Amino acid sequence: KTFGKGLELVWSPNNDYAVRETPGKLVLFNNFVESGVLKMSTPAEKIFGGYLLCAACAGGQLCFIDWASGQVVRRIDVDARAVYWNETGSKVAVCTGDSVFILKYHQRLVQQVLSSASSAGQPIDEIEDAFEVVD
Repeated sequence: KTFGKGLELVWSPNNDYAVRETPGKLVLFNNFVESGVLKMSTPAEKIFGGYLLCAACAGGQLCFIDWASGQVVRRIDVDARAVYWNETGSKVAVCTGDSVFILKYHQRLVQQVLSSASSAGQPIDEIEDAFEVVD
């Protein structure tokens, strides 16, 4: 349905996808139509799909990004090698070289904050309570 250049491609559960064209540029697609371009202030070394788009950035930072808005939901200081979501999107496993962290994702809270910010026309920096460490 489409073609183009890219270093990586990842999917969301809703058939949105993202392409890492360069370390500094992520392109979001919805129904095979470009829906947004994210210019990364810190180069993305790897991306992961799931309920949120995840970008492992240089310097050991993992950015969770909302698929629809392109808004950074939360940044976590961790050198992630893999990110795995459960089937419902309520939990995510962040894997490093020697550890696995299980986080609970507060999707309803995140959607409320993003919706309120969008309605008010105000950008948000990030949502501190988006995740809770479970294990």
